[in-house]
Amino acid sequence: MGAQARRPPPRIALIDGNSFYCACERVLRPSLEGRPVIVLSNNDGCAIARTAEAKAMGIPMGAPWFKIQHLQARGLVAISANFALYGDMSDRMMRVIGQLSPAQERYSIDECFLDLTGLPGAGRDIGSSRVRGYPLSPLTPPYMRFRIRRFSGYTGGGLRSRGSRPVRAA
Repeated sequence: MGAQARRPPPRIALIDGNSFYCACERVLRPSLEGRPVIVLSNNDGCAIARTAEAKAMGIPMGAPWFKIQHLQARGLVAISANFALYGDMSDRMMRVIGQLSPAQERYSIDECFLDLTGLPGAGRDIGSSRVRGYPLSPLTPPYMRFRIRRFSGYTGGGLRSRGSRPVRAA
């Protein structure tokens, strides 16, 4: 019998948009960069997305708006949810990300799994970048950042692949 071709180890990546709804708002309003931003649920009941700056103010996920609205005096920007926008941005992001792998499994509005098995540089080269003010994880492989930047100018972050298990970047 002839020698069997060696199969590369499986590499499955989880791509997750960081503070996705807030990131979508920042794409349309770059002036929000660096400011604490939250997106409020239907009828502006509670915080459903928070930027790192808002989290640093101590705003927990699901915080009722009436309990945190006083933080506007400290610079907090609260935005009513725009689910049509988030769906459109998600579709764009997923189309571009889907070009990077032969297999993509969409998990939620801002998350998907990619099969990176056998692709060059898949999870080996580590770097960091920003795309139009939106952070890409320092664990996103450079060849993916280049393609995402070139074809959309926008993406979620949080990519890491290790063996066959998806792992969320910390």
